[in-house]
Parts: sequence; structure tokens; C-alpha cells
Amino acid sequence: MNRSDLVYRSPWKRTVRWLVPLGAGGVLLAAVGSAGAGGPADTLPLVLATLGLCLVAAAVWSLYLVTGWTRADAYGLHSWTLLRRRSVPWQEVADLLVRVQTLPRGGENKRVMVALRDGRRLLLPQPSSAAYGKPAFAERLAALRRLHRRYGAPESTRVRYVTGKSVGSGWVARLCACLLLLVAAGTAAWFVPAATAYERAWEKAGPCLVGTSDAEAYDCLSTLPAVISRTDPRGPKQPSWLYFADGRPTDRLRVSADAAHAFQPGDRVELTVWHRQVMEVAGKRYVWHDHVITGGSVAVMAAALTLAAGYPAAQVLLRLCGRRHRRPDDEVLPSVLPFAGALAGTAAWLLPLCYLHPTDMAGATGPVTWLALGSLVSVALFVLAWRATRFPTPEDPGAPRLA
Repeated sequence: MNRSDLVYRSPWKRTVRWLVPLGAGGVLLAAVGSAGAGGPADTLPLVLATLGLCLVAAAVWSLYLVTGWTRADAYGLHSWTLLRRRSVPWQEVADLLVRVQTLPRGGENKRVMVALRDGRRLLLPQPSSAAYGKPAFAERLAALRRLHRRYGAPESTRVRYVTGKSVGSGWVARLCACLLLLVAAGTAAWFVPAATAYERAWEKAGPCLVGTSDAEAYDCLSTLPAVISRTDPRGPKQPSWLYFADGRPTDRLRVSADAAHAFQPGDRVELTVWHRQVMEVAGKRYVWHDHVITGGSVAVMAAALTLAAGYPAAQVLLRLCGRRHRRPDDEVLPSVLPFAGALAGTAAWLLPLCYLHPTDMAGATGPVTWLALGSLVSVALFVLAWRATRFPTPEDPGAPRLA
């Protein structure tokens, strides 16, 4: 490496000695939490496992950021990260852009984006304004551009800034968000038949007859007397509990905060048991019912997640269209709100249909007609959204301005 080479490393590289123990501690917490989880009531192991996974993710991501470096010489640009190494000659570099990323707590971080002549975009790990500061970042960017002008052929003489609303902004993260939402929607849709069957079985369940065996009592409603020994009401986001005298028929029962406040120690109540679970606690002043997840609510969740995946999908579509039409990287993208309106219009007819007909949508004339008419409306809305977000020609007075 020559003395004239430009090398940019993170000034926080010494923090690696703390990130490795942090990740190891996260793995240990996740393992302890997973090993101690015995059921849905065990909240402490779940909290430990979640905290451990968060620590591991934070350590890995921080390690990725602080270990990356960039070197520029007479040949081209060389970058190194934990995932891969790249070397790009100056002849293949069309321009050096500035990628402006908005930070979660406000402010922004600027990094160097390399625009290649084949249309690809590479984001250099260093330098960044978050690591060096804005004045130092501007000096390092100017040094890289001077080296590019000396050994390459830049397409522009001015610095172009790419924001999250520009054509040159990335689309991989948005595509990953879309895929994750679709996976979650598919998982929810998988449980729709089971939730519907559970709901119908609960609705059809009747009282157990005299002399019903324990095995037969599984599908019927059995009633048991009990005495509340104490209550443990907590906040709305925390589980509240009822405790029963002598631990019969169970030591404790998770209820709502209102139920824990309504019942008092010493109250004699009647418990309704179904599928070996307490579904109802009836007292003189209050009756608590366990919430039964319906197939319609699960179907609505699956449909809502699918529609939510359409928003990042629309963002990806606009960026790919901008790349295909070779729009400038710093040109502002058309607003994605027309697609959001089309998704909202689709939700207006799709969510009620999924709630009322989660499994028998194709079994009757009414739902089929509802689905057909709603689909036509959605197609019309998406066609209008596509026309509203098309890229105008250069002579069009409505052409978007540069970022």
C-alpha cells in the first residue's frame, strides 16, 4: 500500500473488544431462556430469550459496522466487510454519490455510494458522517472525487445526494420487509382452519351429562365450584391472576385486569371447564369469559398482513421502474400514496369478507359475488394508482424535481 492511498476505517474499531462479550452474553441469555421455558405462563424465560436475541442482533450489526473499511488507490476502490470483499476499478465507476440515511432518533448519516456503469450501486462501509463528522466526511468525499477525476471519467461534476425518496435509494430492505410480511400472512392463513374448527366446537359444546367419564368430558362443558384465595391485579399490559383455595381445580388462572379487580378473596365462584381449560369464572358480582380466537379474526390478520406487504412492494416497484427508465439517482420518486389508497380501498371490502367467511368463501353465491365485485374495484384502483405514479417525460410540466 502506497502512502498516497486513501484508507478509511471506523474510529470506533476498539469497541470490538466489547462487542464479542456482548454477543456471547446474548447467546447465553437466549439459551437459558429457551431451556427454562415450560409454558405460556412462564414470562421470565421468554423475556430472557428475547433480550438475549436482541443483544446478539445488536452485537452482530455493530460488529459489521465498525469492522468495515475502504481503500482507494490508483487502481480503484477496495472495500472489506464481514460478509464480502469488493474491488472496483475507476474505469467502471460512473460517479460517486452521497447516500443520506435518516437515523431513528433524528439526524442523518451520509455515506458514499458508488454508481457503476452497468447500473449497479455499491454502498461503501466508510467513510460516514456518523463516524467522522460532517466536515471530515466532506473532506474525505472530496479526496475520493479528486482521485476519481484523476484516474477515471466521472459522469457529473457536482455532488448528487440520494435520499430515501430518490430513485437511487436501495430497495433490498423494502423487499425483505415485504417478504417477511408475506411469510407472517401465510403463517396466519395456515391457522385459519384450526381456529375456525376450535370456534365452532366451542359454540356447539353443551353441558356434560351425569356419569360422563373424564375422557368424554373433554368436549363438553363441566362446572366446578371454587373459592378465590387472593387476586393479583396488574397493569393493562401485564397479566393479572386469580388464585384458588387449596389449588383446586388449578393453582391460578390468568384473567383480565378488570376481572382481577372485580373478584375478591373469599368469593365463591363457579368455573366452566372445556378442553381441560377454565373458560368462564362466574361470581355474584362479575362473570369473566376467556377470549376465544375466531377463524374470522385470524383470517383478517392474514389479509391485513398481505395488504401491508403491498406498501413496501409498491416502493420497490417505483424504484425498479426508475432504474429501468434510467432516471437520475437523485430524482425524487413519485409518491407511493396512490398505491396506499388502493390498498386501503381493497381492505374496505376484503377484511369484512374474510371475517364473515374465513373458510367458506367459495361455497356460496354471496361471498363469490362479493369477491368478484371487490376484485374489479381493486383492479381499477391499482390501475389508477399506476397511472398516477408513472414517471413523466422530461417535457412534462409535472416532472419531479431533483432531490
